[in-house]
Amino acid sequence: MKDENGFDKLSDTAKFRVLYAKSKLKPNQDSSTPYLAAVIISLLIGIAGVATVVAIRPDFDILVVAGVIFAFLTPTTTSLLALMKTQETNEQAKETHLSVNSRLDAFIQNAANAARAEGVKEGTIQANIRTDELLAKKDQPPPSS
Repeated sequence: MKDENGFDKLSDTAKFRVLYAKSKLKPNQDSSTPYLAAVIISLLIGIAGVATVVAIRPDFDILVVAGVIFAFLTPTTTSLLALMKTQETNEQAKETHLSVNSRLDAFIQNAANAARAEGVKEGTIQANIRTDELLAKKDQPPPSS
């Protein structure tokens, strides 16, 4: 079954660009929302952990319990935020790669067209030279022996 819009005729980069654009059709959300949600969820987990430990073992010092739980959650939250930022950077790198790659495809196509045109011109010149040589040979008297 052939695609009616000519998808099969596109270059590989153009096909990838179309599929990537279709996958990005979801609404553009604020880029800080996932980070804020991660920090709030981490904070809620810490508060729930402190409350649970205090409820189970009320004889413990609450400051020590809170310190231990939040000392664990701080690097965890930081690494989660770094992971999220890395994923965002990877998306930007993909877009940059697609942009550069599509321009490179266009550059290669233009270079191929220019080389072909130059070859056709050179071929025409060589053909004209050869024709002139043949005409000159035809007009010369045959060698006498």
